[in-house]
Amino acid sequence: MLRKNLLLVAMTALLGSSFLLIGVSLFRLQEYKRYIVYMRLPRCLEWDVRYDQIFKPNCKETFRLSDRVVDFQTNEMGLRDRAVSQIKPEQVFVVGDSVVEVMGLQYSESFSQVLEKETADELGLQFINLGRRRSSPVTQVLGLRAKIEKLKPKYIIWALTENDFNDDYFAKERATEIGSNGLPIKFDIQYLKNTEPNLLKDFIFNLDPGSSDSLAILKYIYLSKFVFKTYEKWENAPADCSGIHEAERIAREMNIKLGFMAVPFSPKYVSLYREGNLKLQLQKLIECTSHPVFDLRVPSISRDEHFYQEDLMHFNAEGVRKSVQYLKRQIIEFIQN
Repeated sequence: MLRKNLLLVAMTALLGSSFLLIGVSLFRLQEYKRYIVYMRLPRCLEWDVRYDQIFKPNCKETFRLSDRVVDFQTNEMGLRDRAVSQIKPEQVFVVGDSVVEVMGLQYSESFSQVLEKETADELGLQFINLGRRRSSPVTQVLGLRAKIEKLKPKYIIWALTENDFNDDYFAKERATEIGSNGLPIKFDIQYLKNTEPNLLKDFIFNLDPGSSDSLAILKYIYLSKFVFKTYEKWENAPADCSGIHEAERIAREMNIKLGFMAVPFSPKYVSLYREGNLKLQLQKLIECTSHPVFDLRVPSISRDEHFYQEDLMHFNAEGVRKSVQYLKRQIIEFIQN
């Protein structure tokens, strides 16, 4: 009888804690409701122990983001771009996170595709989309050499965003071994889950983010606060230059012309993490580089809220077009000279 009562008390406490967490998270949900859709992952995205997150090759799906229906498709290399057989040598790689992938937009609305069309008369080059959400220089550079050897680009434009060095910090938190160049040699994505048994933690881990926006954001808030401790750690993370420096080394070795692009977030940007001064963090990343920087942190963009319907290149085809128009001449000169 005593054992049953203790079990009942334990289960009641567990359920009470779960409902309390859900209640707090749903309250926080109101703060993040414009960005709930960020938490929804396409089924084409999967974890990979070596490269953190990747897109599955030859994957197709259609899904709804906010009030948009988006067709999502990858090629044989898991890139959100045309078939590998259609990619010519000596073209342009556009590397970055979700602002290059262009979350919430069709492929035809992506920065790389709009730029390709806008510069067709002057350059006639293909701009290949290597964007991948929630990636950062450290994880972006890991699989780059194989893609370069296969597709043989002549130019790379590398987008840097305000949360990149936090993402790099997060990537290194998951790394079990770091190489001499400062890059993770091996990831163990699940090691945090397996360190200690915890019914509530396991319950949260097993929520399916694809089934519900509310479940997805609940899971993300829980993981960031109680598992990955990112509220405390990310705020004080220093800028990490290792991914950028490795990209520059690869470019030198393989005779590729490299330039970087600084992409600001909206003044209305809402993060799940206490990330500190995002503007200052992006400046620190730029200071890592020794190559040209195409800078979108200009008054005509950063002070014009009309181009921040969501964020500059998230769910915002007009923001993408504005960015391309501003950088078009600079990029043409970079390539032609």
